[in-house]
Amino acid sequence: MPSLFDRHLKEKRLQAKAKKRPAKSQPTAIVQATKNASEKSGNYLQVERLSHDGRGVARDAQGKIVFISGVLPHEEVTVQISASHSRFNEGVARSIKQPSAQRISPTCQHFGECGGCSLQHASLAAQVEFKQASTSELLAHQINSEHDLQVLPEPSPTIESKPYGYRRKARFAVTETKNQPFICGFRARDSKQIIAIHECPVLEPDLQSLVPQLQAFLPSLQGRANIGHVEMIAAEPRPRLLVRQLKPLPSRDKLAWEQFAQQANVTVVFAMNAAGKDSKQLTYQQLGHAEVEPMYYSFQDSSGSGGDFEPIRLSFQAHDFLQVNADVNTAMIQQAIAWIQPQSQEIGLDLFSGFGNFTLPLSRQCRKIVGVEGVSEQVRRAEQNAKENRCLNASFAVANLDQPLQQQSWAKQQYDFIMLDPPRSGAFEICQQIIHFGATRILYVSCNPTTLARDAAILIAAGYRIARYSVIDMFPQTAHSETMVLFERNEVERN
Repeated sequence: MPSLFDRHLKEKRLQAKAKKRPAKSQPTAIVQATKNASEKSGNYLQVERLSHDGRGVARDAQGKIVFISGVLPHEEVTVQISASHSRFNEGVARSIKQPSAQRISPTCQHFGECGGCSLQHASLAAQVEFKQASTSELLAHQINSEHDLQVLPEPSPTIESKPYGYRRKARFAVTETKNQPFICGFRARDSKQIIAIHECPVLEPDLQSLVPQLQAFLPSLQGRANIGHVEMIAAEPRPRLLVRQLKPLPSRDKLAWEQFAQQANVTVVFAMNAAGKDSKQLTYQQLGHAEVEPMYYSFQDSSGSGGDFEPIRLSFQAHDFLQVNADVNTAMIQQAIAWIQPQSQEIGLDLFSGFGNFTLPLSRQCRKIVGVEGVSEQVRRAEQNAKENRCLNASFAVANLDQPLQQQSWAKQQYDFIMLDPPRSGAFEICQQIIHFGATRILYVSCNPTTLARDAAILIAAGYRIARYSVIDMFPQTAHSETMVLFERNEVERN
């Protein structure tokens, strides 16, 4: 029987091919006939499991795979086919013979239509179980098939989140055309269409309250058709709105935004194209200010053996990468420090360091740490954050980590431990060179289990083993998760 890893890759290949060519349209009569026939005959499809994107996987009477939205394993369902492809179909459940014990009622009125959440019909425990199982089998397969060097350890407890009210950043698309009235919302499921959103329970409370206010305010603007999107961010000292302005702001609208910002207690920043007809660079202008003020978030650093440290306060801007779940981010940092166990005489390396989210807490535990990031603006921000938090043993460098390392001073040093938090594309290039740093521990935080499994194989081949790993439920109600893996150098390599 194919492993979950094989099925996972096969599903991704099938769906990637399907996106490249249009699905065959399903005539309404055929869809309805299929639906009616299955209901009359009791010909239900049995859901075998969930795919990597949270959809149910079943087979029809001819053995063809059907991906079904809104179902759970072991449920028997009738399906309305929404898209037909040569090797699989896609559909939506229309009736369920026996609901799973893990099925619950969705909280959001837009669930099923909005493309943001895919698992609100599953209990939080079921979501965590699904994410744990899929991640574990992906890692186990990669280790066992390519490097018969170890047995994957039992996973450490999942870092869990509250089910709702956790997300501190969201982008609302805005559109208005001659043939379409003004809409502010999210993309529909499996579509580029924008649907109006009147509530979003996964947002932090401060952002939730802004949704109806924005829906009431934006249509009143004279230049509303010139807004590309509105991004909202929960931050200190107050929430921020980043407005993508496609054309200059009318004077009347500027006054309206000033009144809205005061009433809603938000900071408004406009992102506009830089001067020049073909310029793709954006400039940022804060309403009522000559310069854009930084935002902040703080967390209590309680990782020290001698007691609590002062809170860490990090500045950032709206276009910086930000871990969207503040509580889980704090728990993730604390677990990273607990797993690495930095010693006071050790030197660390933080790759893909951003503006210092992991670097600065780690710096309080070791003699010295170097953060390396590809975006120069974030490096400057990290240096300022280190100064403001009195983390004077932290230094930063700019480097493209997707390319072979250049002859920079930081790349010529040896390190006791390495922290990795790459984007979805992973850390393929740096993992092939990482052995030269001599680290005994490597902590890898991943938002993509497929590239994590690939990079894990490289590290194992280089003489490391997986000592610990856990799932991080950063995004409840979705099929996405993060994974933390601690690699330790094999004993034979230490001698």
